[in-house]
Amino acid sequence: AMAYAFDYDAAVALEWTGTQQSRGPVPAITAGHNPDVFVFKRDLDKAREELALSAYADQLDDYP
Repeated sequence: AMAYAFDYDAAVALEWTGTQQSRGPVPAITAGHNPDVFVFKRDLDKAREELALSAYADQLDDYP
């Protein structure tokens, strides 16, 4: 759920101006880079779905 809730675009823009989110552990200019590697994007609906499936779904009021 946290991976879907995180704002990757904002983090990249804030820390690394002029760059983009990495697509896996191998840099794009390196042999072996796979541009088809799954990359998380912010999706709050998917984050809510995943959170509802977690073991902690009924404990969310315990943590601010």
